[in-house]
Order: sequence, then C-alpha cells, then structure tokens
Amino acid sequence: MKTYLLESKPGRSGFTLIELLVVMTIILILAGVTTPAALKILENAKMKNAQQVALELVNSVSAYQAEYRRYPVDRKQQVGADVKIDTGEFLMSILLAQEGNQYNPGGKSFYSGGNAKGNPPRNGLVFNPDGGGRLYDPWGNLYQVMLDTDNNHRLIPPFKKAHMVGENMIAKSVIVWSLGPDGKDGGDGASDNVTTW
Repeated sequence: MKTYLLESKPGRSGFTLIELLVVMTIILILAGVTTPAALKILENAKMKNAQQVALELVNSVSAYQAEYRRYPVDRKQQVGADVKIDTGEFLMSILLAQEGNQYNPGGKSFYSGGNAKGNPPRNGLVFNPDGGGRLYDPWGNLYQVMLDTDNNHRLIPPFKKAHMVGENMIAKSVIVWSLGPDGKDGGDGASDNVTTW
C-alpha cells in the first residue's frame, strides 16, 4: 500500500495579498448591506420607546388632573387658552412629587421612569437633589405637552399630521409629543415626530 504525503512548497505559508484583498472586500460588502438595516432597527426601537413614554406622560397628567381637578401648570395659566409646556423642571417636579411642591400638596408621585443616559442626557429622567427633574426623549430633547386648560375638550396640535382631515383640531384633553431625531416640531413632514394623537 502506497502512502502519499503532501509536499509543501518552500516559502508558501499564509495568504497572498490578493486573497486578503478578496476577503476584505467581502467583509466590506457585508458591512455595507447590514449596517443600514441595523441602524433602522435601532431608530425604530427609539421611536417605540418614545411613544411608550409619551403615553405614560398622558396617563400621568390625566391622573394628576383627576386627583386635583386642575392641570399641572401655573395657576395663572389655568384659565383661557390651552397651554403648551415641556417636561422641564416645573412639570416634572409636580409629577415626581418634589417635597414641598405647592402644586402637589398631597405629595403623590404621578410619574416614574428610568434614569437618562449619556451626556447630554437621553431617554429618561435627570433628577435634581431636591426631588424634581427633567424628562428627555431618546434624542436628548424634552417632551412637549399640551393641556386643555380652557376645558373645551379640544386641542389644536402644533402641527397637522398627514392622516388628519379638515380642521387641525383633536378631541383630547392632553397630548404629548417628542420632537424626534431632527428636534423640530413638524420636522420631516411630521413623520419623525412621535405623537399621542
């Protein structure tokens, strides 16, 4: 029985430059195909998270209104036109039951959420030492809130969405929206804003 041994050629070990270039080209093509899909998945996750937080804010403000029979705004703003505020210090100190807050005398917390990440902060609460704070969306903007302080059960949102027909008015008492990736009301045809209407 004959045995055959493979003979190795002297000086031939490893890959040639051409082989390395072919492998690198394949890797770059695969990265080019998968990266946009991965970025789209991440952006969709941010949009869903912002939608969930916006709905939680609507529920928090509605619970506050049911408890105190007024909206969490300065008493001077309770009469007249609807009020637009953001999730800055004033609103969040009320909803988070900051100690001694005159607008939440019962000290009941109406909102609970996770801490923001990063600098600048994104996607969560930044607490103050006194118990207040600010609430940021996944893109580092404060959420926007509109309240029906004239109690006509109608609000005029700051921008019209594509699916809305007729007058730019909705039958809601509280609406919340995130400015989305571009940080502007309406933005790219309002398609990048996350809204509760």
